Amino acid sequence: MDSTKGKINTFQFFSLLFLTRLLTTVTYIPSYMDDVLLSDVVIQTFFRFAFGIIIMIPMYLLYRRYGELNIIDIVRQRSAKLAKITALIYAGAFFYFTLTTVARLDVFAGTIVFPESDINYFLIFVVLIGCYGAYLGFEALGRSAVLSLALVAGAMVFILATLIKKMDFLNFTPVFYNGVSSVAKISLDAVGRTIEYSIIAVSLPKVTGNKKNGFFFWISAQTLVTGIIFFFEVAVMGNFTSTQLFPVHSLASLAEFSMFGRLDAIITGVWILCAFLKISLLIYLKVSILKKEFGEKKPIYYMLPIGIALSAINLYVSMSVGRFAMLDSSTVKMSLTLSTAFFIPLIVLIISGRKKEGENCKKSVSSQR
Repeated sequence: MDSTKGKINTFQFFSLLFLTRLLTTVTYIPSYMDDVLLSDVVIQTFFRFAFGIIIMIPMYLLYRRYGELNIIDIVRQRSAKLAKITALIYAGAFFYFTLTTVARLDVFAGTIVFPESDINYFLIFVVLIGCYGAYLGFEALGRSAVLSLALVAGAMVFILATLIKKMDFLNFTPVFYNGVSSVAKISLDAVGRTIEYSIIAVSLPKVTGNKKNGFFFWISAQTLVTGIIFFFEVAVMGNFTSTQLFPVHSLASLAEFSMFGRLDAIITGVWILCAFLKISLLIYLKVSILKKEFGEKKPIYYMLPIGIALSAINLYVSMSVGRFAMLDSSTVKMSLTLSTAFFIPLIVLIISGRKKEGENCKKSVSSQR
């Protein structure tokens, strides 16, 4: 039997995570950065790097100790009941982030792409496409990520290159003018929106290759690209950035190249492609977690209720901007991400360490007898 079946290599996996996290960057809404001056918007990306490393330390230590087991597998060694509870927590976190991804795509489509149209059918179509992508499996998503990465990287470089002549360095403000604490806060908020840390915690057994190097490459590339995008926003749009609902799309609208005119259609394509991958990946993870803990049924038995719930909730949320604001909560996202990426692995690490010490103590006593 092929031991690599159902797995993807490190490059495919972290390419997939790079694109799903890029979606969060290009769709960010600047309202949660109100207290931060323009230059600090760029600087805070490097704070994220440090926070990201710290958050993943417990998971790294668990991986060194248990090898090819994910966080739920490790919990199952201690208690099958606790494993089911842990699985529900991770599935719930992924469901919530799927909800907010679809909801944000709905806001974008309703205000930018189809401002005068009823997009309810578009929402349902997005969920169906996401379910189809999840049905294709992890390997298909990994292969798609590599191809998509080349397309997205080319598109982003092309757009930013056309904006160089429009940069004005007078737009930048003194660094840390309002102190370091506000910059650290929005950096932590951004980390809270990075559910990819939690995805790593449940996906490592499905990835082959040097995962440690892959992680550092991913977090470094993510930091660099996010910093460059924010740098161009500040340099080109200045204070105009904070007045826009989706600043990256507005930035792309200012990009012009020869006879093609505005290039915002390209960033729209990037957005939709990354959204497809993220929604598909999150649905796939939910289904695989539930299948493993609650019965090996056909994927459709899990996908159907997930798809119906995603569609119904987002149709309800789409009727009001206030509902979207309540759903897309930084506090909820931070709580879920920190819990699933840091606190649960930390607790499991502590408990498993005590268990191992107890076993070693028993062996020592037995040997002395």
